[in-house]
Amino acid sequence: MVFYLSFLGKYFYRNPRLRHLRIEQFNRYCLLMDATSAATANLTAENTIDVDEEDANPYKLVECDHRNYDLQMERTPAGTQFPSTAPGVAGARRRQDSRLGVSRPPLLEPAGSGREGFYQRPFAAAPPRSSSGAAS
Repeated sequence: MVFYLSFLGKYFYRNPRLRHLRIEQFNRYCLLMDATSAATANLTAENTIDVDEEDANPYKLVECDHRNYDLQMERTPAGTQFPSTAPGVAGARRRQDSRLGVSRPPLLEPAGSGREGFYQRPFAAAPPRSSSGAAS
């Protein structure tokens, strides 16, 4: 059963220390890992840049205004492992600051004749704009 869990299914079995994170925040700061990736964590591309200590990385950019920013995860050291609550479900590992994830939600785009109306709908629903230079 555990073999067939999607990313969202594995998210539901996340560590209690990560329960405060929304799914976009979880994806930004954490990387799912299975038993084999936990054993070979030092061989992955996640560890090619080891300048995530506060003093060693003067160019670290902390975006407090980012919509998926989380103070607790910013303070968590990179590489920290969070085991799953269910046996056989992949745990999570804190990503390197240089490799924070980006959520890309799927956009369902219509095809055919309804496509133009789909894109024009936000403009039709917007309130009218007045220009200061309009003739009276």
